[in-house]
Amino acid sequence: GLAAQQFHWVATNETGTVMAATTITTGGGQIFISRDGGATFTPSSAPDANWISLDMTPDGSRMVAVAFDGAMSPSTDTGATWTRIDQGINLTQSLPYESVTISDDGSRIVAVTLNGPAFFSTNANTATPTFTQSALAGSSAAFTDAFRAVDSSASGLTVVAASHNGALYISGDGGPTLAPPPAHRRRARGADGWYRTAISDDGTRIALAGNTDFGQGVDPAPRSTGLYVGNLAGGAWTWTRASAVAG
Repeated sequence: GLAAQQFHWVATNETGTVMAATTITTGGGQIFISRDGGATFTPSSAPDANWISLDMTPDGSRMVAVAFDGAMSPSTDTGATWTRIDQGINLTQSLPYESVTISDDGSRIVAVTLNGPAFFSTNANTATPTFTQSALAGSSAAFTDAFRAVDSSASGLTVVAASHNGALYISGDGGPTLAPPPAHRRRARGADGWYRTAISDDGTRIALAGNTDFGQGVDPAPRSTGLYVGNLAGGAWTWTRASAVAG
């Protein structure tokens, strides 16, 4: 089996036959790939980096990974080889990436950064994808936030991004514009330190998790450890708390 590692992220294809696990270490982590349903994992050829997030298509043939203070690299051969694609937005290979998502057909990628912008591509399945900063709805200017997580629907057109400053953003156009949902869940006693989020394949249900270790500029007491669920019906989001808040 694998030696003890500081694993940070795991992902699997729909059938569970292809899996990936990433590590973060002082000297740079690795991406480990399994093509036998998790029976064995082997280090991939991806360069050593703090691989903080990874996503893959339903069949596992296409993957994309991002490194904190590093680069974005996809694989088009089930994790066998990796090629960097973000030179146009990350010349010095030092963006503080936090999370990445890819559409089922591999054509759309959205990545978010800590205390920085979100980036999207609509031609991610080409040899030279282009990336553009997302803009806040109602403004043509790019914006930044303490992004921690991003996910997208199967088509890649509905995107959800979460910030540890308490903000939640939803995009209905695949990433060019992000906006807080009208019924945005923000606790009355302060901003929540949102840390993880996931969205259903059809883009109508969102899970949102808080973490008391995060919440920049927020007193520790109001930070949420709660799990919330959002449901889209009739064009409006409604939010319910799925777990009690600890502390």
